[in-house]
Amino acid sequence: MAAKIFGAAQGISTGPYRDELVKNLIMLYSSKHFEYVSYQVIIAAAKDMGISTVAETCQHIADEEKATAGALIKHRPTVVTEVINSAGTE
Repeated sequence: MAAKIFGAAQGISTGPYRDELVKNLIMLYSSKHFEYVSYQVIIAAAKDMGISTVAETCQHIADEEKATAGALIKHRPTVVTEVINSAGTE
């Protein structure tokens, strides 16, 4: 799981800085929260309109986004430690 997170975080470019991986992780985490909140808005609208299938589908996706954000935070100490350790070897 950590390798997937590192790979995803590296895919978002923040520039050629030593703390690039940490910044990418923050950006990815923020993106997941943005997506989660966006789905919450759609869920509320779908419920108001009586479209339960859309609300249920979006709730499933929102739960996945929230879980991904949780995994990112869980691995944050590892990412920061790796960046600190690699900075000492450069």
